[in-house]
Amino acid sequence: MQYLSQKLNLSADEAEKFWPVYKNYTKEVETLIAERHNRRQQDRTLPGDADDIAKRNMDNDLGYEKRMYDIRSRYTNEFQRVLPARKAGAVFKSEREFRTIMLNHLNNQRLNRINQGGNFRKRP
Repeated sequence: MQYLSQKLNLSADEAEKFWPVYKNYTKEVETLIAERHNRRQQDRTLPGDADDIAKRNMDNDLGYEKRMYDIRSRYTNEFQRVLPARKAGAVFKSEREFRTIMLNHLNNQRLNRINQGGNFRKRP
């Protein structure tokens, strides 16, 4: 929240209107991600040869991508209702930047652990 607030330079009034909308958006995205994960878990137990499984996965992924696009499209409009257009347009970009920063940070931590001998040794 702090990163987005700074990147978007939200006023107190804008923040008051924006955060409830953004929280609803993240709930929908998290629900969709969980559904995708659950479906993949279920699909692993279904019978079929490699081609059947690959086709089913492609169909499921396309459906997932369409639903994600629909969510993002709807919330683009919602963000524009509570923020000026330039700030509303920066929401998804700022979110991607934050994810990239976090992934880089986690990767750096992992590499540091590996380079230092890490916590990968078995303990007696």
